[in-house]
Amino acid sequence: MANKSIIIIGAGLAGLATGCFAQMNGYKTRILEEQAKSAGDCVSWMRKGYTFDYVVHNVFGATPHSADSDLWRQLGAFRGIETHRFKEFSQVEDTNGKTFTVYTNLDELERHMMELSPNDKNRISEFVGACSTVQRL
Repeated sequence: MANKSIIIIGAGLAGLATGCFAQMNGYKTRILEEQAKSAGDCVSWMRKGYTFDYVVHNVFGATPHSADSDLWRQLGAFRGIETHRFKEFSQVEDTNGKTFTVYTNLDELERHMMELSPNDKNRISEFVGACSTVQRL
């Protein structure tokens, strides 16, 4: 397999993991990335004196015993790091002080969304159903 090679577009977490596993299986790899840094959305950046740390939102799915967590452990990325499952993913507050909380429990998220916007019942159910499907992958 020494003559086999693969080109990976994007040095985000998926591209980097693909490169690692490809090399572990005997492929020569080349990862192409348009940005100055690798890690895709899992980076932080500065703008006008503020630090925007986006990584916490993207590694959030790596809860104990999840497929993501197992993947990062296989790659050695979580050596000495303990993962946690949080009740809330994030909160957003509008200018009137109304708060939307993104709960990690889908039943709780659906109840909360229905309280905030009962007229969107069908779309909320569709959204939560799609999240449930993805969660089982």
